[in-house]
Formats: sequence, C-alpha cells, structure tokens
Amino acid sequence: MENKNVNLKKIFLSQTAKDAAVLFLGNAISSILAIAFTIISARILGPSSWGVVASLIAFMAIINAIGDFGLGASLFKFRESVSQIFTLRFLTAIVIFALVFLFGNRLALVSGLGIASYLLFDFLVFFEQSEKKFKRASVFIVSSNLVRIVLVLGLYFASAISVVTILVAYAVSPLLVFLVLYFQNNNKLKLSLDFKRLKGALKFSGWMGVNRIIGVVQGRADTLLVVSLLGTYEAGVFAAAKQLALGVPLVIGSFATVLAPRFGTMQKTKLKKYFFKTVYLSFGLAGGLVLGIMISPYVINLFGSEYQPATEVLQGLLAAYLPFVLATPAVNLLIYGFSRPNLILILSLLQLAIFLIINYFYLPILGTSAAIVALGAINLLQLIYSYCLAFYYLHR
Repeated sequence: MENKNVNLKKIFLSQTAKDAAVLFLGNAISSILAIAFTIISARILGPSSWGVVASLIAFMAIINAIGDFGLGASLFKFRESVSQIFTLRFLTAIVIFALVFLFGNRLALVSGLGIASYLLFDFLVFFEQSEKKFKRASVFIVSSNLVRIVLVLGLYFASAISVVTILVAYAVSPLLVFLVLYFQNNNKLKLSLDFKRLKGALKFSGWMGVNRIIGVVQGRADTLLVVSLLGTYEAGVFAAAKQLALGVPLVIGSFATVLAPRFGTMQKTKLKKYFFKTVYLSFGLAGGLVLGIMISPYVINLFGSEYQPATEVLQGLLAAYLPFVLATPAVNLLIYGFSRPNLILILSLLQLAIFLIINYFYLPILGTSAAIVALGAINLLQLIYSYCLAFYYLHR
C-alpha cells in the first residue's frame, strides 16, 4: 500500500502533471471568460439572435480547422521548420479571408476576419507549446478571451451590442493578442518558404489536419444542424449549453498538449509506464467533469429564465464527454508515441458519419436530445477503439 501511495504521489507531482496543471489553469480561466462572453451576449441578444451568432462562430471554427490542416500540431515534431510553417499559415489566413469576404456580405467580412485572426493566433500558441513554454501559452490563451470580455463590456455600456458588434469583438480579440505575440517572437518567426523543408511536416500534418477538421465538425456541426432543422430559437438554447460544454475539449486539450511532445520524443521502452501514469490523470479530470454536471443548473440560471431548457442539455453534453476525457491518453499514445495518426483518422471518419446520421435523422424527432446521443455514441466508440489499439501496440 505504501508503494502504491508513493507511485501515485510521483504521478501527481510529475513534470507532466505540473505542465498539465499550468495549461489546465490557463484553459480553465479562459473557459470562465468564454462563459462570461456567452452569458452576456446570450442574455442581451435573446435565444434567436444568439442562435445566429453561435452558428456563425461554429462556421468560423470549422473553416479555421480546414485552414490549419494540422500544421500547428506538426510543430511538436518539426520545430526546425517553424518559419516555413508560419509562412504557409500566414498565406492561408490571407487567402481564406479574401475568399470569405468576396463571396459574402457584412457578416461574412467579420467571419473572414475572425477565421484569419484565429489561424494566426493558434499558430503562435502552438509555437509556445511546442517549445514547452506552457505558462506563456496559457497567458496568451487567457489574454485573448480577456480582451474579448473587455470589448463586449465596452459595447454593453455603450448600448451598442448587436449580432454584428458581438461578432466583431469575437473576431478581433485574437488578432490583437497575435500582434503582441508576433513582435515578441519575430526573430524566430520569419517569412520563409522552402517546400523541401516543409515536406516532412506536410506529410504529418495531412493526417493531423483531417483529424482536426473532423473533430471540429463534430464539435460544431450540431449547432448548424439545429439551426437548419429546428430554428434559431432552439439553436440559441442549445448553443448556450454547447458553448459551455465546449470548455471540456478545451481543458482536455491542455492535457493532450502536454502529452504530445513527451509521447513524440520518448523511447519505446518507457512508453508503457508513462502511458499508465497518464491514464490515472485522466480519471482525475473525469471526476472534475462529474462535478460540472452537478453544478450545471446554477450556471444556466445566469443566462436568465428564457434559457432554463438548456440545463438538461448541458448535463447531457457533459456526461457524453466522459468517454472522450478517458480516451485522451490512448489517442495521444497512438498519434505521437506510435506515429499512427492514420488509425485515428479511420476512427474519426467513422465517428463523423455516425454523428451526422444521428443528428440529421433524429433531430426532427428527438429534438436536441439527438445531439447528446450522437456525441455520447461517438465518444464511447473512441474510448473502446483507442484503448484496444493502444494495448495492441504496447504488447506486440
């Protein structure tokens, strides 16, 4: 028993746990600020207008994932190609902004700005994380949401909140932080494009990019489907809960980010022991999620009486994320420890098909409960699939 206690103490006081705690704290604060943004905006706009804003935020997230195409994650393995990857990201941001702007209206202009801002901002956050500067990365993530809150409060006191102004605040906040970050790192981040040096990163990022696109579509497409199949009011109520639940993958992302560079550089002989250490940590995170389910009614009360139906939606979404939390160590082991992002891609494609089928056919019948069932089903599949493959590669 004493041996076990010593081992657990080592696990929770390890550098991995400390780094995860730093990112967790940063993402937790960021999530609280994101919740504040959602509450202020949703309360003032009302469910229908908030449904429009939430659907455009979902659209921006999906296009941002397409524009990223896994290049941010490739920095964990190809840090020597930082300038080349940054140049490609910069050009991608400009092209996507121009395309969205040319084929749309005023809302499209703001959406294009938001997509470009996040592409640039996300790259620099990945850059800091790849160098294991987790404190700096956390500060930057929090700063983006803090700037957004300041802008929204300014709009509130100026009585200038509308669908357009809320989206402007959402879009420009990461750009402002990016400019500060870039001038701090411009000696390392120069515009230079060498496709020979990019070859390895592009090959790796291809798998990661498709995985990320699928993941973001799974995380955001239900909001867009609720808008199209049930209407803006239902979408506003659902999106209020969904925006809060999205804090789960954000916080778990801090855990996964810490695991990535370690799994990517660790010798195979040490992988098994380290993997089981991370499994223990994932159970601790799952416990925090259970606490979130218990306090959900109190959080939804902050939105006002119009959003009361969102309580059960939020509790259902948080419960559906439990298998996702527990699967995180196995997924990262497969991607970075055994360099098998293709296996996760196969899973992601299957998950996406199940997710879209359940939502498309059952939203009109079950309402927003269909979105909860779809999320729970694909996350449970991920848990079973990833652990089966993880144990196979560990023991072969």
